[in-house]
Amino acid sequence: MALLRFRPLAFATICLIVVVAASFFVSHIVLQIAIVVLAALLLLFFICAKCRGFDHHALTVFLILLCMLLGGGRVLWDRTQAKEDFDSYMSNTVTCVVRVREIYDRTAYGSRLLVKVEELAGERVQGNALMVFDGMTPLYYGDQIRVRATITPLEDHIYYKGESSRYVAEGAYAALVAQADVELMASGTHSFRARLADFREGLRLRIKRVVSGDEGDLISALVLGTKNGLSDRVTRDFRRVGLSHLLALSGLHLSILAGATDRFLYLCRVSRRWRILGVAVLCVGYLIFTGCTFSMLRSVLMLLMAGGAFFAGGDRDPLTSLCFSGAAMVLATPGAVFDLSFQMTMLATFGILAFGELWNQLHQWLPAQKGIKGIAVGALRAVIASLFITFSATIAVLPVQWLVFGELSLVAPLSNLAMLLPLTPLLILSVITVLLLPLPAVASIVATITALPAKGILIVTEQLASLDCVISLRQEFVPYIFIPLFFMTAVLLLVDLKKWRALVCVPSAVALLAFVICTIVVAKTGKDHVEAIYRYQGSNEGIVLVQNGDTVLCDLSNGSRTQLQGSYRLAQEMGATDVDVLLLTHYHSKQVTALSRFASDIPVRALWLPPPITEKDLAVHFSLLEVAMRAEIPVTVYERNCPLTVFETGSIQLSTPLFEERSVEPAYCLSFRFGESELLYQSASYTEYAAHANIVRSGEAPEVLILGSHGPIPKEIFALSYTTPPDELVLARKEYPDLFIGYDKEKHILLPGECIYRLE
Repeated sequence: MALLRFRPLAFATICLIVVVAASFFVSHIVLQIAIVVLAALLLLFFICAKCRGFDHHALTVFLILLCMLLGGGRVLWDRTQAKEDFDSYMSNTVTCVVRVREIYDRTAYGSRLLVKVEELAGERVQGNALMVFDGMTPLYYGDQIRVRATITPLEDHIYYKGESSRYVAEGAYAALVAQADVELMASGTHSFRARLADFREGLRLRIKRVVSGDEGDLISALVLGTKNGLSDRVTRDFRRVGLSHLLALSGLHLSILAGATDRFLYLCRVSRRWRILGVAVLCVGYLIFTGCTFSMLRSVLMLLMAGGAFFAGGDRDPLTSLCFSGAAMVLATPGAVFDLSFQMTMLATFGILAFGELWNQLHQWLPAQKGIKGIAVGALRAVIASLFITFSATIAVLPVQWLVFGELSLVAPLSNLAMLLPLTPLLILSVITVLLLPLPAVASIVATITALPAKGILIVTEQLASLDCVISLRQEFVPYIFIPLFFMTAVLLLVDLKKWRALVCVPSAVALLAFVICTIVVAKTGKDHVEAIYRYQGSNEGIVLVQNGDTVLCDLSNGSRTQLQGSYRLAQEMGATDVDVLLLTHYHSKQVTALSRFASDIPVRALWLPPPITEKDLAVHFSLLEVAMRAEIPVTVYERNCPLTVFETGSIQLSTPLFEERSVEPAYCLSFRFGESELLYQSASYTEYAAHANIVRSGEAPEVLILGSHGPIPKEIFALSYTTPPDELVLARKEYPDLFIGYDKEKHILLPGECIYRLE
């Protein structure tokens, strides 16, 4: 394929992107030395080349050195400016003057904004930062405010995995944590960004007036890029079936818009020169209107370069255009290399272009024909094109899927085939027609018709997402398959294969076969054991049980979403892609909201609830049933002291709750047995309450005994009545009395974190 052969600019710009990414991981001094060395090499090479004359190879080396110098110098400049502006104030509380640039989150729980810092402690500075507020804030785009805030490292306010790339890509260097009320100095209501946001919101509301429900929110997301109206369930379903790219404005949306515009101008007998100019102006306007995301910016830059090649009379090379547009974005915003949108759009487009020669061969094998046979051949070519594009993009973005998301949708080819061919282009063009039509009656008729493909997309997506269609990439054997796959594919794409172009697909086929074999072997051997994790964080604690990706989450505390999300992240690391069973041991009012939000993000296959005891329990119980019904989660009300079967041969049993006057919280124990092993969890005062109630558990101790933090602290010194001590003893609180003679209590105290056990 020889992708980079005779493409010196493409190769050099790839070097620029790599150097920028590497520069973030070296020290300031090392980066300065590297810049000096590169500058000296570039000067020396330029003098030598000028004396001997430039040829193709000399030009390639010159461009590589120049791009490496530009990339390293750009990062050095940014880091120098940021250190000068923020480092001297780090960990201090100062008065800041900032202007709002972006609104990330604005909820009752907290707000996160990207701000441009103009003053720190009365001194003029220039730099971006993440502004963090407790609770809701009324700030809007362009507002200039004065507030006292604590300057902290950015890493302290990355709440969820993957958020760091979003902040770094916007050039944020530090976080400002607001400590006092905000003083509004100047309103941004009349700023360009605010007016643009208002106009976009007005169009969204216009769409919602004629198409209500999830259909209207989906249409708005596809055309305007306003994803904030989409429900979490819809976003989850699109992610699980491999259609998240439809919700992020990208080259797909731009190509549909540009193609329709070009065709319309062609029918109006407009010359090609003016068609190119008209499409370019429209696409640039659409880029500004939708907020200049990296994926859209990449598409527009490639389109402008293609148009420039036409006017210059030169050859159009999409691969060089892709690399150059990526380098331009990185030079403008060095942190873009860590942004998921940038990574996905660059890799996916690179994959489609890299495997383009194979598609050309397929075209030759299926030449276009006329008549009914031509229609059948055209449909077959369209189907193969969709599958080919999905395959090419999937192979290219596998590194990001593996390292960031850790899972892959098996139905992505099918879902893309169903959406990209008939539904998405029709939907986007219909919505644009609705927005452009001046007559409300006609627009309403078109909108009613438009709602049909939107509803079809939602139905198909929901049905596919309900399947067990996601595989985990977290297994230990995955690196040993993927790393050779990436290396061999890169080699075969770079060498000139001439007539053997199909060889580039061989690594993918071999990797797929190896993955299937390893998955079968691991699943067969994994049935002999269960990974059990006890997670303790503050007042939250839970137990996670995982076998071959099948997951049981046991909530032992107040059922907050943070606890559930934390437990699920641990399960993900062990191969989980959903929650097979969510088991609650008692009732808490927070569980209602937590379940609703958690289930809208993570599929929950079953909910197990204990029988309610008090009136308060009954109210929470019915609320949970309503949430489960809306989320279509099957509910089982299990009996206490009755073993529940999990993982075919394992069992879970919850004891009868024990109450005493000094606390309204129940004391209980939860036992999990698998094979010869047992993990026993006891709430804080269960042993004391059980002794008062003459409930004694004797015999051999469980393999793992966990004395948790739920409920009141024991007031009495007591001894556990086992004939042998447990292999592992975990204390979640320092205040526990002595338990066993010879046990070092400090040694067994669990600080906030996790304990992982293998039960066989």
